[in-house]
Amino acid sequence: MYGVMWKPADFDSTKVYPIISNVYPGPFFEYVPTRFTINDVYNTRLAQLGFIVITVGHRGGTPMRGKAYHTYGYNNMRDYPLADDKYAIEQLAARYPFIDATKVGIYGHSGGGVYVGCRYLHLSGLLFGCCLIGW
Repeated sequence: MYGVMWKPADFDSTKVYPIISNVYPGPFFEYVPTRFTINDVYNTRLAQLGFIVITVGHRGGTPMRGKAYHTYGYNNMRDYPLADDKYAIEQLAARYPFIDATKVGIYGHSGGGVYVGCRYLHLSGLLFGCCLIGW
């Protein structure tokens, strides 16, 4: 999976930070920046408030990686992004001790908002502690 991580400007690897996942599993193109920008609007702003912020390219999130990849989540934008996000956060927390996997937030818009709403309302599980939906 592709992904990007934003850290606070005053990042200290000896501290522990809560993590927020910005989700957009589609439709059409996933949201994973492929170019550098100094200001990625919400992700940069959240990082400056003291969060680790990530965005992960969910399976099925882009046609640019082939038809089999892109059609993986056809008619199912609810379940597979949860597994992808959960796996990414668990792997990052295991690798980087500055990530607090007990304090996890999630936000998204459009397809990401649908995903956040489905996650919050319909799926039982304990990964996300805070959800924000934008449309």
